[in-house]
Amino acid sequence: MIYLSFTIQSTTYAVPVKYISESIQCSHITRIPRMPKFVLGVMNLRGKIVPVMDTRIRMGMKSKTEERFEFVDELKKREQEHIHWVQTLENEVITGKKISVQRDHTLCNFGKWYYPFMEKLRNDSEKHNNVDNALLNVLRSFEEPHKVIHDLANKADELIEKGLR
Repeated sequence: MIYLSFTIQSTTYAVPVKYISESIQCSHITRIPRMPKFVLGVMNLRGKIVPVMDTRIRMGMKSKTEERFEFVDELKKREQEHIHWVQTLENEVITGKKISVQRDHTLCNFGKWYYPFMEKLRNDSEKHNNVDNALLNVLRSFEEPHKVIHDLANKADELIEKGLR
């Protein structure tokens, strides 16, 4: 028997191809009121109206859309924390207070989230042989600026010690 395999949240599933007529990229989906959440609606496929379902929701998981919103919210929270971090550092330098902000970029809230997330993303990308993972490539660009931001606290401390505040 031949199977179609697919991965959802790092778990691989398989369905006998005899139950699959085709797999396509969805075009316009028309919503239908009062349908279960996993039924996204219907679409016109070469003149036939066919149902469109979200397999993730059907299996009790979050949809990709929900995951994306949560991801963006997480990044916004981490951004606000770093804006506050910079403001705190600036205030401590101006007022001559001892530098109290987190200096280790792996221990701030972003670092605690980012590095395990990146490791999982790398592993998943390698496991599925997806070397062109766009999200992984974009997130890699965060690493160096993030380190530089945290290194500012060390540089500020050095300048304060030299009396160059």
